[in-house]
Amino acid sequence: MKCRILLGFSGAKINPRSYPSVQTQNLGIAMVGATHHDCPIEVRERLVPDPELALRNMTNMKAHGTESVLLSTCNRTELYISETTSISCIDAFEKVLDIDSSQFADSIQILRNVSSVKHLYEVTSGLNSLVLGESEILGQVKSALQVAQKNGTAGPRLNRLFQNALNTGKKIRTETHIGSNPASISSVSVELARRVFGQDLSKVKFLVVGAGKIGRSTALCIKGSKVGGLTITNRSEGKGRSLAEESNSEFGTWPLNPKLLNDNDVIICCTSSRETLIDSKLISQCAGIRENRPKLILDLAVPRNVDPKVGSFPGIILQNIDDTSHVIDETLEGRKNALQDANAIIDKNVRELSESFNVQNIGQVMGELRGQAEEIRNSELIRTMGKLENLSEQDLDSISELTTRIINKFLHAPTMFLRNVKDGESSEQTIRDVFGLEKINGTDQNNSDV
Repeated sequence: MKCRILLGFSGAKINPRSYPSVQTQNLGIAMVGATHHDCPIEVRERLVPDPELALRNMTNMKAHGTESVLLSTCNRTELYISETTSISCIDAFEKVLDIDSSQFADSIQILRNVSSVKHLYEVTSGLNSLVLGESEILGQVKSALQVAQKNGTAGPRLNRLFQNALNTGKKIRTETHIGSNPASISSVSVELARRVFGQDLSKVKFLVVGAGKIGRSTALCIKGSKVGGLTITNRSEGKGRSLAEESNSEFGTWPLNPKLLNDNDVIICCTSSRETLIDSKLISQCAGIRENRPKLILDLAVPRNVDPKVGSFPGIILQNIDDTSHVIDETLEGRKNALQDANAIIDKNVRELSESFNVQNIGQVMGELRGQAEEIRNSELIRTMGKLENLSEQDLDSISELTTRIINKFLHAPTMFLRNVKDGESSEQTIRDVFGLEKINGTDQNNSDV
C-alpha cells in the first residue's frame, strides 16, 4: 500500500480535536481527509480536488457499490464513504483526488464508524472550524450533499448520515449560543483591517478579488462596515458586476493590474483559480507608489491566489487563511461556554443514528442467516426426497412446511436477542462468527491496515 495508517486501539492517527478511543460499533461509514488542524495550507492546496475528475471517479465507485460524498472547503478536504465493499478508505481517496497518498501520510486522517459520524456532526455544527461556531460550513456541507445526490454518488446510508448531520447543526445553532455573534472568515477580514489601519475604516479602500461564496460574504460584510470604498473584480464580468451591484460597490476590470492594486489599501483574494493572481512581478510594478501607507493583502483562497514571496516586499502585509487564526475573537469565550450543550446534542444524535444503523445491520445479517438456512434446507430436502420415491404431493408439502417451521423456531430466539443488544458490532460479528457467515466487509474493521 502507498499509505499505511493503522487504526486500532493503539498507534491510531487521530486528530487532536477528535476522539481518544476508537469506537467499535460497525456503521459501514468512514471518513478520510485532511483539515487545517494538522495540515498546513501548503499541503491542503495540493489536496484541492478537480471537481469534474473527482465526480467522475466517485460515479465509477458508486457503480461498484461504494457511496461517497466529498466535502472540500478552504479548511478541509474530506471524503465520506460507505465501507460496504472491498475498497479501502485510502484507495477511494486516491481515486477521487487522483493522488499518491504516500506524499501526504503525515496529514491524512482516517476515522471510522461512530468517530466518523461524530466528526461530521462537529464539522456541520461549526465546532471543528477555524473560527468556532462559524456559520458558513452548514451551507457548504449541504452543497456537498446536494452535489452527491444530483450525481447519484450518495446512497441511502450517506444520505441519512448527512441529513442527520445537517439537522444536528441546525439544532445546535437554535438551541445553544454557539452561533451568538456569528463569526466567519469574512468578518475576520474586517477585523484584520482594523488592526492595521485602526478602528475607523472610513478612509480605507477595499478590493475583493472573486465573486464566489466567500467573495460575496466578504463584500457584504465590508459593505456594512462603513469603509472608504469597495471594489469588486472577477474573471467573469457578469458575476462580478452582479456582486458589485448587490454590495453597492464599484466594479474593477479584469485582470488585476498595478493601478487597481495601488488604488486600494486592502486586497482580499478569494477565487477558485489554481493559478497565481498576484506575484512579485505585479507587486514590483506597484512598489514605491504608496511608501507611507501599508497595504494589507489577505489571501483566503485554497489553493493560494498570492505568491508567498509577495509578503517580503516593504510595506506589504500578507496573510493567508491559516494566519487568520491569531485574530482575537471577542465573542469566542461566550461561544466556548456553549460547547458543553452542543456536545451533548451531538452525543445524543450520534447515539440515535448508531442505534438505527445497528437495527439495520442486524436485520441484514439475520436476513443473510435465514438465506443460508434456507439454502441448507432446500439442499437437504432435495437429497432426502430423492430417497423417498413413494411420497404423495401432500406428503412432500408437509415435510417442506415442517422443515420451514423448524428453521423459524430455531432462529426466533437469537433474532429477538440480537435486536435488543446495544453493542452493534459485537452482536453482528458474533452471529457471523457463530454461524460461519462472511466477516463485515471481508475484514476486521477495528484493526485495519490501510
